Amino acid sequence: MFSVLERYILKEIFQTLLGVSFVLLIIVVSVSLVRYLGDAASGDIPSNLIFTLITLKGLKYFFTLILPISLYLAFLLALGRLYRDNEMVAINAAGIGPGKLFKIAVMVSLPLTVLSMWVMLFVVPKTVLIGYQIVDNASQKMEVTGLSASRFKEVGGGRQVIYVEEISEDRKIAKNVFIYLKQNNRDIVFSAAVSKITHNEIGERYLVLVNGYRYDGTPGEADYRTSYYKEHAVKLISNVEFSKSGKRDWVPTRELLKSKSRNDIAELQWRISLPLSAFFLSLFAIPIGDRKSVV
Repeated sequence: MFSVLERYILKEIFQTLLGVSFVLLIIVVSVSLVRYLGDAASGDIPSNLIFTLITLKGLKYFFTLILPISLYLAFLLALGRLYRDNEMVAINAAGIGPGKLFKIAVMVSLPLTVLSMWVMLFVVPKTVLIGYQIVDNASQKMEVTGLSASRFKEVGGGRQVIYVEEISEDRKIAKNVFIYLKQNNRDIVFSAAVSKITHNEIGERYLVLVNGYRYDGTPGEADYRTSYYKEHAVKLISNVEFSKSGKRDWVPTRELLKSKSRNDIAELQWRISLPLSAFFLSLFAIPIGDRKSVV
């Protein structure tokens, strides 16, 4: 059981911890919100995914950055206030010295460190991977579902240009469609009265054109051809760069333990060091919080 004074110190620490964590979390959420609002405005991601992405981002940064910093500042600010108001003099006189302060720090920081370690090793990689998958899928879909009526849309970095005159409310059917692409150094234009979006079993996306014409080559040249079709599928080129390409923060910890790659070893050490930093920073804050010891 804790004494009255020990409970008082714990109350000061936890109140400061909650306050600092809340402020830092608001900062992280605000920065992420601005970023994702910009992505949504530019058509890279749908607006209905912003809240999900912010939640995943907040969970990741809470255990990687916010918790260690908040725990350190909580001890530093709480003990600093007690020293500043000379309350620590009375607390020391009552028998609570540096030894018991370290004991309190261990009892507070150790459970949080264990929880943070478990989340960092097993939960955060899954949330990071989910975030990458959401962004990648949304980016691929937005290349097509981001079509607007009476506007040209570049797909695949300009290798294809799509124009639709009308588009349905569910954004699955378009009318009066024109598609330009370059194939084997030849200009090809497709036109169709109606089109619909589909994909095959491996996720490749196609625009199925109905009742249209294909214009192949340059008008006026001998090899220029025009053909009519009742239905024709055009594979849509994508220039989406997958978010997780070159990154290791989404790799499960068990795979990192088996790997001998330097990048994987560095990622594993990073996941372990962050929770440990929260524990040791809370201990360092005790002597730092005593202004007299610093002077």
